[in-house]
Amino acid sequence: MSANFSLLQNKSHVVVGVIITVISLMPFLGGVSPRLYGFIPMIVGVLGLFAYWRPSVLFQSLYFRIILTISALVLLSSLWSLAPPDTVKRGVKIALILLGGFGLYNFMRFSPQMDRPKVARWFNIGFVTAVFAGGVFCAFELYTGAIINNSWKGLPANTANVSNLNRAVLVFVITLPVCICFLMQLDTTKFRKILLVAVLLLITLLMLSLTDSQSSHMVTVVMIISALIFPLMHYKASWFVLTLVFCAGAIGFPWIAQYGYQHYAEVLYTSSWASSGYASDRLEIWDFVARKALENPLYGFGLEATRYIEHFDTPLLYTPLDHVLHPHNFVMQIWIEFGVIGVAGLCAFIALVFKTLSTCEYDTARLGFIVFMALMAASCTAYGLWQSWWLGYIVFAVALCGYHARHKSIVDIH
Repeated sequence: MSANFSLLQNKSHVVVGVIITVISLMPFLGGVSPRLYGFIPMIVGVLGLFAYWRPSVLFQSLYFRIILTISALVLLSSLWSLAPPDTVKRGVKIALILLGGFGLYNFMRFSPQMDRPKVARWFNIGFVTAVFAGGVFCAFELYTGAIINNSWKGLPANTANVSNLNRAVLVFVITLPVCICFLMQLDTTKFRKILLVAVLLLITLLMLSLTDSQSSHMVTVVMIISALIFPLMHYKASWFVLTLVFCAGAIGFPWIAQYGYQHYAEVLYTSSWASSGYASDRLEIWDFVARKALENPLYGFGLEATRYIEHFDTPLLYTPLDHVLHPHNFVMQIWIEFGVIGVAGLCAFIALVFKTLSTCEYDTARLGFIVFMALMAASCTAYGLWQSWWLGYIVFAVALCGYHARHKSIVDIH
């Protein structure tokens, strides 16, 4: 019996080692290929459930109840979706990614293995190193016109298409505040920490100057503003006001989108900066998706409805097609897929997130707030909510914030 127990312990140590190694390397792996976020966090999360299983508190976990609710709504939408078999198939995949995300969060936040000083130290070192490596790789690719990516795809070396790097730049930018927090926990001098942060920021500025990803530019601005206004969140009323603003925006977004299209699309189209980022194109997409969503406002048209609607009613003034895979805005996507039911769930989720952050320790709440605002901003303008790689990155970022919450001794740069 003791031999079997010892064997199980050894296997558990191997699993923990694999989890820590893979997660610490993800910033680099994701920089090389962001699509890896679509399945690696899920697989590692399942391993995390094996390494640290807590069945007694499973259904008491707020995170688990949230993913259970989301998965149920996604799968139930097959009852009214435009393509029920596809909805079930995609719904199962989404549920698996979310379940893996729960396993990863559960492990990073609560497993006793991550409390060991040596484990925490090497994880932080590995993670920070991987972020630096991922940043250097992306900056090099942007500077050389994606020479390495082109060679992998068999394209000529002079094929300068750096738009394929937009995803990598975006996830690097959102991961940046997490990396800085982990970096400040390293057991080294304050001068070295500040120097490393400065180098990291220089890499970031270089990437932002070379990339054509305006989503990354916008997310950077959103994170800076979030960091600056966070001291105001010391007041409980601030969280309440912010919740009201976000919920009002979510509820009224179909009408806000139509108003924005009617009054600002032409102005943005004549702006060189805005037009290069497809601002007017986005406004027209939001307009025709909003009008379609309001045709069935109670429960929408089911998961990924826009993928199956062949033609939307639009004059094609700024967008070349009258159909779209996703609305490039997660609020509009929830409206057309799940209607008022989905928006009510979104408002409850936002209120729950802000309420949770308002009760957290200061440094934990600050990081969580910055990352949450960054994820919201990117989801409002860039990628589809249910894209596997993006959903995988979201659960990965949540797990990192969970890990940070258990190590609160952050050394202030100042």
